[in-house]
Amino acid sequence: MGIKKFNKELAQKISEELNLPFLTSQLLVTRGYTDFEEIEKFLYPSKKHLRSPFLLKDMDKAVRYLLEAREKKLPVFVYGDYDVDGITGVATLVTFLSKYGWKVDYYIPNRLDEGYGIQPQVVEEYFKKGYRVLLSVDCGITSFEAVEKARELGMYVIITDHHTIKDKIPEAHAVVDPKRDDETYPFRDFAGVGVAYKLISAVAQELGIPGDEVDEVLDIVALGTIADMVDLVDENRYIVKEGLKKLNTTNRIGLLQLMKKLNITNISSQDIGYRLAPKLNAAGRLYSAEDAYKLIMTDNISSAEQLAEMLMGYNFTRQEIENKIFKEAIEKIEHSKIKDLPILIVSGDNWHAGVLGIVATKLVQKYNKPSLVVSLENGIGRGSGRSVDGVNILEVLSDFASYFEEFGGHPMAIGFSIKNEKIPELIEAISEKFGNTFFEVDSKIEIDSILEVDDINDEIIDSLRYLEPFGHGNPEPVFLIKDSIVDRIRFFGNTNSNVRMILKGKNKQTVEGIGFGLRKNYYDIPAIQAFLTSLDVVANIRKNGVGPILNILDFKISSVHEEDYNDKYFIYSFTNDWKSQKEEEFKHFGVFDELSQRYEKVEKYLHIQRPFVLQMDPMTRNAFLMLLMQKGRTLIVNPNNIETLHVYESLSRHSPKDLSFVNSLNRKISNHVITNAVMIIEDQVPIDDFDFIVLNEIHILSALSTEMYEKLLEKLKKKN
Repeated sequence: MGIKKFNKELAQKISEELNLPFLTSQLLVTRGYTDFEEIEKFLYPSKKHLRSPFLLKDMDKAVRYLLEAREKKLPVFVYGDYDVDGITGVATLVTFLSKYGWKVDYYIPNRLDEGYGIQPQVVEEYFKKGYRVLLSVDCGITSFEAVEKARELGMYVIITDHHTIKDKIPEAHAVVDPKRDDETYPFRDFAGVGVAYKLISAVAQELGIPGDEVDEVLDIVALGTIADMVDLVDENRYIVKEGLKKLNTTNRIGLLQLMKKLNITNISSQDIGYRLAPKLNAAGRLYSAEDAYKLIMTDNISSAEQLAEMLMGYNFTRQEIENKIFKEAIEKIEHSKIKDLPILIVSGDNWHAGVLGIVATKLVQKYNKPSLVVSLENGIGRGSGRSVDGVNILEVLSDFASYFEEFGGHPMAIGFSIKNEKIPELIEAISEKFGNTFFEVDSKIEIDSILEVDDINDEIIDSLRYLEPFGHGNPEPVFLIKDSIVDRIRFFGNTNSNVRMILKGKNKQTVEGIGFGLRKNYYDIPAIQAFLTSLDVVANIRKNGVGPILNILDFKISSVHEEDYNDKYFIYSFTNDWKSQKEEEFKHFGVFDELSQRYEKVEKYLHIQRPFVLQMDPMTRNAFLMLLMQKGRTLIVNPNNIETLHVYESLSRHSPKDLSFVNSLNRKISNHVITNAVMIIEDQVPIDDFDFIVLNEIHILSALSTEMYEKLLEKLKKKN
């Protein structure tokens, strides 16, 4: 852990001359902003700070061919990628071009069947349909065969991409990529959708379309930019800052429905990165990104609700698949020489290719090493790699390019394919080159400033707001909150690696904090009589509702009464080791089943004429549902996937027989079913087969649109 040093006099001067809080000035200085003009641009980005799009190589050609296509009425098809950057890039181009006179269609490939990049057969299919212009976004820079095919067919080919160039670029009519070797544009870290934004800005400039009209798409440009984790500096800062404003007033009803399901009201860059983008990405990871694209583009409320619900279901399934593969990967690493390599390489048969990147990221977090995860199928491995800060994995693995069939990406993330038999050879080659040496990775946390609990107030939040939006290239400030008295603390999650706590200052002020995946041992802090413990907490400070909240990154005990700690440690050791106790030692205690004690109370409800409404606490509700399942086939309908999952997990603690969780991705119907309203409306569950139908949380059900609510009730009225 290190404390960042800064020039206090300079920070004070900036604070006084620019009328900024001192903390804001301090953070600017530690981030390298010392020039007053650059500080003004950073704090108050505006459209006037954007450079001419025509400074990008081949931009003039790209615009010329698009305008010619418009004049000659040549149909354009936009070819995108299946992640959020690609999806929003397609949406940006289709929205603009269709609005201003082009005939346009789009194509987003299937990650599992087609993989990344432009496929020649798709180009041929669209040519047969009459399309004469191929326009790519977030892909194409390595699609030599597809570009050659399009040129043979006589199509105009315009490539817009942002990925790193290999040795050469495709022979397209125009190639706009800020990472071209011959590119002189001062800023090169656009996302794919950012390059698309520069393209439509250039076209608009030629057609005399006002900049304000171009910026109508900044909501989705910002969404893709944040999701692709490019640096939020320079021109990206304007894109994201203005885009977030538009997202908070967007009329895209699909995004509004998804944000509603996630309880997002005032959206931030963190909301996009950690909550919204994963749901949009889940569709493309599991099958097709089409549903995510449709959600962004739909103007139908009923479709918006259904698509949002489907994306929530995709994400739930994605998490289950990802966790399973992650556990298998750890098992393979821990029981082989892989863990001794400077780069982890782990493979498995038929692992779902859509989650390999996430699994690689989790391995990086666990082992602090660059990690490659490979799915093997029919003799070919498809993989994703992620790196640690300070190690350019693209550069490192370029020395081993001969082992790969395909290989490309970014300094922190790569995608590749490799023959099965080459994997052991690659492991051996890496082992030979690096031996027992490891990449020098500095994993210590850099602290921006030291605070006490009593210092954390709305003024801190106001000081940080100047630096927003946060993200790659502009990370959230990190604070050390020293000697904080623990008022309350609780570990949670499957491995007890998440923590929620309330810290108290010397003046009795309190602040809540929450942290995830901290890899703390259950015994690292004695939670019994926690007020006797003081912690040093490393955290970001965020706004939560009415006040500040800590996003905890790490913590350690700063002081504790030794005798009291030993007592607490003994209690935890005893309770944590209960599984090793013998059954006969506890026979005299007897068994008390709280659920079964409630059966008598709820059984009377079975004799009431249906339909009827019941209001009860969760435990009594569970008792009632369990009792129904004993009496006959039971269908439990919930408003959405989240509520369905909560009830399913709650019931699962009581081990009900033959209960299945049914959604858009899991349609296996058991004797009893718990599902969401959309599945009933779409006739995916045969309601006539059930003896009992329970509408759970009807007050939430009423939050559905009037159209969907009426459809649901109409379906249920038909039940005999």
